[in-house]
Amino acid sequence: MKRKVLYFLFLFSIIGNFSFAQREFKENVITYNQTNVSGLFIADINKDNQNDIISTSFDNDVAWWENKDNAASWTKHIIDNTFNGALYVYVSDINNDSFADVIVTGANTDCNSVVWYKNNGTDFETWDRIIISDSLANGHGIYAGDIDNDGDVDVIATSQGDGKISWFENIAGNGDGSEWAEHIAIDNFPSSQAVCVADINNDGNLDIIGASSEDNLIKCLINSGEETIQWTEILIDDEMLLPHWVDTIDMDNDGDVDIYASGYFSHEISWYENDLENNDWIKHKIITGFTYTLAVHAGDLDNDEDIDFIGTTAGASKVIYCKNNGDNISFERHTIGTNYTGAWPVYIGDLNNDDYLDVVAGAQGSGKIAWFKNDSVTAVSIVDIVEPLGINITVFPNPANEKINIKLNLSEKSKVDIGLYDFEGSKIKTIENNNYEKGTYENSLTVSEIIPGIYFLRFIINNHICTKKIIIS
Repeated sequence: MKRKVLYFLFLFSIIGNFSFAQREFKENVITYNQTNVSGLFIADINKDNQNDIISTSFDNDVAWWENKDNAASWTKHIIDNTFNGALYVYVSDINNDSFADVIVTGANTDCNSVVWYKNNGTDFETWDRIIISDSLANGHGIYAGDIDNDGDVDVIATSQGDGKISWFENIAGNGDGSEWAEHIAIDNFPSSQAVCVADINNDGNLDIIGASSEDNLIKCLINSGEETIQWTEILIDDEMLLPHWVDTIDMDNDGDVDIYASGYFSHEISWYENDLENNDWIKHKIITGFTYTLAVHAGDLDNDEDIDFIGTTAGASKVIYCKNNGDNISFERHTIGTNYTGAWPVYIGDLNNDDYLDVVAGAQGSGKIAWFKNDSVTAVSIVDIVEPLGINITVFPNPANEKINIKLNLSEKSKVDIGLYDFEGSKIKTIENNNYEKGTYENSLTVSEIIPGIYFLRFIINNHICTKKIIIS
């Protein structure tokens, strides 16, 4: 037993502040042959209750990858192999027939185009190509939503070459996507790069969020909701260098939509807290030093009820997972994919029907598309963090073989959650989950029946997280 204790003491001494977040993402390569992959999306194309992957490539290729047996294998189906410079992709049911259609912008010889491909709903092999517009100048960002609240799906796209964002009204009598009318939302937006839509001010109308990579601007265009829509510009950020990606999610669970973005030359991923009541957006940096950040996608990857991020860095050729520590301000950075030369598109969704969000990413330089299986079923972030201000935590004795005492000195009324976790990050038991007034409190944990080894006490006190390493001998 003494030798075992010495071994654990040695291991304890060398791990320091190592992150024990057992949030494994296992890479599964789908192909190495999708050269110049530029866009990825996750959606159920053939309605078999399995999410498929849709990809675009500069090399004339728009395709969907059929998910077989909950991601056990993938079969590629060509949607279009003549679209020279296919760039970004979005999926939506354009014609209200309950089947997912595919929308693509072009950035090469087809750079003036935004098109949609009609899903025939039968063999999923034959796709009608329908032009929405052939008057863009280097089409880039693409999104879809009902802008005019008439019950059908409209399309929003950026025209990088002439600095505008347009929305294309679905004007066919039955809303089947056969006719479109262009409306310019903003036309003084140089190198309009990325776009998304969301109801920013909770008025029932979809607003537009766009990024100008030349002027380093992120703006929100507020939809007036009138028959002839007027757009009111709101500045979100003018300091992010070459904003490359924008999207929205309710980061802080307060009922309104927040914005997140990547900055290619400022090497960052940030989110912007919606405080429109005070006409303000509060910027929070998620990660910096992220060389040549391209794409980012957000979701609760570890099912702990907060929002995490996946990003790609072309400079470091990596796919990165940013774990939210629970306060929406501090994030742990984990590399889940390396050797992604020209790392670019990334998307998240449940690919194996286990109710956990997986990741799909593409490497433009190597032609690789891979999906990362999320194996974080019992994942908990275990990182040794300094104690929160005004909170003193004492754990003794350590090592222990019978009982560990826990003493808390609280400077204010606090919500206290204490859990015991093993070396791999799996929760062993809940020790405490209560509200306490200001003061000193003591608890104890019997460890005599627990297998000897390294464990962690994780304290969550008023949303502050602190972890103490302990040794059970």
